[in-house]
Amino acid sequence: MDKRLGWLVRWVAYSFRLYPRSFRQEFEQEMCSVYYLATEEAERRGVSTLLRFIVRELCGVLLAVIGEYWKLVIHRGGGQMVALEKSNALARNDPGSLPGDSRSWGTLLAGSAIFLLWGLEAIITEIAFSSKEPWFTAFIAASHILSWMIFLIPPVVLGYAYIHNFPRWTYPYVGSALLYTYFVAANLIVVPQITLAGINLGAENPWGWRAWIPLIMAIAVALFITRSLHPLVKFVTNAWIDWTLLSYAMFGWAPLILIASFDEMPSGLTLIFMPLVVTILVATALLYLASRSISRRAWFLFAGALLSLAITLVVSEIYWSGIPAFNASRIGLILAVFLGVMFSPGLIRVSRHFRQRGALRHT
Repeated sequence: MDKRLGWLVRWVAYSFRLYPRSFRQEFEQEMCSVYYLATEEAERRGVSTLLRFIVRELCGVLLAVIGEYWKLVIHRGGGQMVALEKSNALARNDPGSLPGDSRSWGTLLAGSAIFLLWGLEAIITEIAFSSKEPWFTAFIAASHILSWMIFLIPPVVLGYAYIHNFPRWTYPYVGSALLYTYFVAANLIVVPQITLAGINLGAENPWGWRAWIPLIMAIAVALFITRSLHPLVKFVTNAWIDWTLLSYAMFGWAPLILIASFDEMPSGLTLIFMPLVVTILVATALLYLASRSISRRAWFLFAGALLSLAITLVVSEIYWSGIPAFNASRIGLILAVFLGVMFSPGLIRVSRHFRQRGALRHT
């Protein structure tokens, strides 16, 4: 095996671990055997054939994984697979759910809605301002409505999250509310526009400190209803039980990074790759919320963040620098920094591990 491609082959084989544990116990050995035999056959036909085979196999695995989890979570797999997942999570001492956590259709859709809203707003805006047809004004109106929803919904959900002790699906709204409000206040984002006290806030005049008003109001209402700081304690204890919640909150920044990266690119390029990345973000959110163990949630977040960011960076690098000046090391460094920050809460798991070992020594 060519050493330059060996790691790709191993990563595809490693991706089989994304399947539900019950599925792997039955099929993983057979899948690996068939995969390595097919890899050897593709390698004999040349490097290009092997590369095409690896890409096709990886895409197939990702689609199949989504399908298996769909069966497991939505259709329950006849009940036996769900029971097996629970028993395996307990055997690993891996808490799957927080108290009161839900995996209903409502929470799955609510948790992924923010990524869908961001994506629709970006795509519709791109269509609206690249079209010369008379009907494009409808797209502009839809773009403005979605901009307002993106600006106002995260603070509202943050207030809801505070009142209800921060359910899992609300965490990306918490992350995006803070980041988006800061960007609007710093005039790094000039939408939405509104006339307030005779001042046209938006493109002509920065929102400044006024951008924090919706967030402050949402928190004030939540404090008035709860009259307690206990939800903040719950936020911390939730993260201590499941460190991926903080990574999931930072995953809520992904759409903003996506829009900034595709800014000023040709519409043809944007409308090809942006829907693909948005689909990956929505699928990642759904799979994360549907998963029943911390380790699997972490892997889904990692795979979704890596894939979406890698596509965005590669497309941006090719457009701005061209293929001859393509800098893979720079992309690798950016990926390492972003993923390192996003998954830094994993240190909580390390801390818990050492605390448990210390407790065992004293017993």
